[in-house]
Amino acid sequence: MDKPLISICIPTYNRAVFLRECLDSITNQFVAAEVKDRVDVFILDNQSQDNTASVALEFCDRFDNIKYIKDDINRKIVPGIIKAATLADGEYIWIFSDDDLQTASALQKIIAFIKTYNAPEVIFCNLASFYKKDVISQPNLLKLESDVFLSSRHELFALLNRKFPTSIDYYTTLCSNWLLKKKFLIKITLFMKSTTAPWIYFLCHLWYFTRRKNLDRGQSLARLS
Repeated sequence: MDKPLISICIPTYNRAVFLRECLDSITNQFVAAEVKDRVDVFILDNQSQDNTASVALEFCDRFDNIKYIKDDINRKIVPGIIKAATLADGEYIWIFSDDDLQTASALQKIIAFIKTYNAPEVIFCNLASFYKKDVISQPNLLKLESDVFLSSRHELFALLNRKFPTSIDYYTTLCSNWLLKKKFLIKITLFMKSTTAPWIYFLCHLWYFTRRKNLDRGQSLARLS
């Protein structure tokens, strides 16, 4: 495979059951060659004590674009995210939680989205809340009627603040629904290393601590449904 367009990075610890469902939701999309050929997956195991390794290696045996790494130390959330992201080689990095799921055509839509919007620096995807597999309690959490292109950080926060009036909404909602270019992630890695606060994981806060000139190509929100 040539350099992938999207690298999905999954830090995980002792959640083998959830990890299997997560990987199923991703690999089920690999039936489309245009998806499998442009996506790779990195699983960073934070020294799990359950059967995480066997689950991950099962998927590695089935798909040559999935890689499993057992970390040499037990890291906290933010260091684990940084380590997982540094393993990736795609143009875009997607930090994805091991207990989240992708919709059936998410990757295909994102690949098309990147082309349509001329490779924006950052992409937010819509998301739904679920309390068990295949049971969605609240769809379309971002309440998007169509794709949105944003040209500045101000526009992003203006939109999000209309939807999430408190900081806890950001914290609990913006988990696995963003992709950003690896070159941008590298620029904020040093800041991420200076803190262990879990909230820095979420892109809305990363954006706050970066300079506007790093976002020249704009940001996009994809409805993906």
